Amino acid sequence: MWLTRVSILRPVTITMVVLAIIVLGLTALGRLPVDLYPNIDMPFVSVVSVYSGAGPQEIETLVTEPIEDAVSTISGVKNVTSTSTEGMSVVGIEFELGTDLDTATNDVREKVDAARADLPRDMDQPVIQKFDVSAFPVIRFALSSPMPSRELRRIAKDVIKDRLGKLKGVGSVKVYGGDVREILVAVDKRALEGYGLTIGDIVQALQATNLNLPSGSIKEGRREYAVRAVGEFSNPEEIRDTPLITRTGAVIHLSEVATVADTVAERDSYARMNGNDTVAITVMKQSNANTVSVADEVRRELHRLTGQVFDEEGREVKYGTREPGLAGWLKWKLTGKVRKRARGSLPPNIDAHIIEDQSTFIRHTLSDLKMHLILGSLFAVLVVFLFLHSLRGTLIVAFAIPTSIIAAFGPMYFAGFSLNMMTMLALSLSVGILVDDSIVVIENIYRHLRLGEKPKEAAFNGRTEIGLAAITITLVDVVVFVPIAFMGGIVGQFFRQFGITVAIATLFSLFVSFTLTPMLSSRWFREAEAVPSEDDYEGRRGLFAAFDRWYARLSRAYRRLLGWALDHRLVTVTIGLVSLLACVGVAVPPGRPKIPLLAIILVLTGLVSVLVWGIIIFVVGRFIRRLKSGLLKGGVFRG
Repeated sequence: MWLTRVSILRPVTITMVVLAIIVLGLTALGRLPVDLYPNIDMPFVSVVSVYSGAGPQEIETLVTEPIEDAVSTISGVKNVTSTSTEGMSVVGIEFELGTDLDTATNDVREKVDAARADLPRDMDQPVIQKFDVSAFPVIRFALSSPMPSRELRRIAKDVIKDRLGKLKGVGSVKVYGGDVREILVAVDKRALEGYGLTIGDIVQALQATNLNLPSGSIKEGRREYAVRAVGEFSNPEEIRDTPLITRTGAVIHLSEVATVADTVAERDSYARMNGNDTVAITVMKQSNANTVSVADEVRRELHRLTGQVFDEEGREVKYGTREPGLAGWLKWKLTGKVRKRARGSLPPNIDAHIIEDQSTFIRHTLSDLKMHLILGSLFAVLVVFLFLHSLRGTLIVAFAIPTSIIAAFGPMYFAGFSLNMMTMLALSLSVGILVDDSIVVIENIYRHLRLGEKPKEAAFNGRTEIGLAAITITLVDVVVFVPIAFMGGIVGQFFRQFGITVAIATLFSLFVSFTLTPMLSSRWFREAEAVPSEDDYEGRRGLFAAFDRWYARLSRAYRRLLGWALDHRLVTVTIGLVSLLACVGVAVPPGRPKIPLLAIILVLTGLVSVLVWGIIIFVVGRFIRRLKSGLLKGGVFRG
């Protein structure tokens, strides 16, 4: 094994290589996005069409059916479903798994645009969007203020929404609740009929007057000015003065046939907090953005807007309390000063209240997984120390766990993975696998040290002697978990990062066992240093004497049991088959026969396996005995 030889003879080189891998992994760890679940592409595209005033039957006939006919001809479509309600049509297109969703969305958009001529002209433009699992609200908060609801809604829409929409990673910001300003034109029917006008005449007059159009340019010397004809209404008085031409040719104003009022629109939805009317704001993140980073940016922007401070749990840090953390505690002890509300850019009587923060649940989940990862690594090291009785050997094994885990972050980053529940679960599961290679190497190095070899020689021989076995063990784990990454369907996308992460960490553990473990063993171990054999456990004294004596007795009992099983093979096989039948019988639900077809198949499979392996062992044993007898007669083993 040239890699092991280089590691033992060139310790500085392999140390630099391992440190470079660790630095790369730590750098990648700082850049990995944090989310609850992996990004999953759901092959689903929806077409939402709004046709105000139309009933469900008209929506079905005029909007839904033409769109369904248009999108059903797209390649790769699996199912088309639709829902027609009052004023709205929703058509859902499900594509086959593996379909490029961006291409499918463009195909749907082209088909809908082509069918636009068959749709009502006065309906809104259909909205086409692809389903995104991560397109859920990152953070929701509500505003409270003694000011009128209409003014609070205006500030939320014109100020807060624009500020939050500019943050990195924010996809969209939606405002709910509050009063929306509306200019109401109440037409007097009698006056309208007296002048011989219709509602259509008033609508045309308002549309023709409320314009903002480009009108060319004017050149003056070397300068050129763009000209626009601005005719938009700026206040209700201009609307009241809109001219109308009667059928007799006379010119009147709109105020003579209608009343113009600056009021609020009739609500069709409400936002409430603690039973009180409020204005709610929902922040959505981009599909590839970091959920935790987006939530942190929103909290910081709220601090700049309102002067309030929110912790990672979404709770407001009240005024008159000391600042969180060690710095806040020291400041409070040294100066006696407490937190005061900063001055925000919004009016001081506006407060924000975080209602839902998705990053809080993600932090709690990942924190629990990190704790499980740390505890698993710690207990694995303690178990190794309990059996090896060597602090140096335990430290060598302990170095393999964090090295393999940190090294796995580099490929995870380049593969586009994120720190989510599945990847953290994969790393937690890998802890037991990561120590396997190093434990096997350490144990074999101990065996060579017991034989009297020097540490470098024992490290090289101990590693190379079981090199093929270690590679086989590692590749078995890899071929078990890698196929999980290639499962089909939505579940396959969900478990892809899980399987590949386990495989990456396992392969790095094999690399560490070939390089770092033998290198440290050759430098840290001393000649003739090894744990005592099982025959030396009795009569020992010390910290682990009781455990060693118990383990020696357990080992002797197991040897006796194993000897009895080898001497009574038929009884052993019978016990195993009866136990299998009992387990299958217990697993069968009540009401079904206790010996179903599955149990019969398992028993027959077990009998055939035992028969086949019995024949193989018998033939191989006879061959070995004959070979050994012939070698003894020839004098090969003599002397």
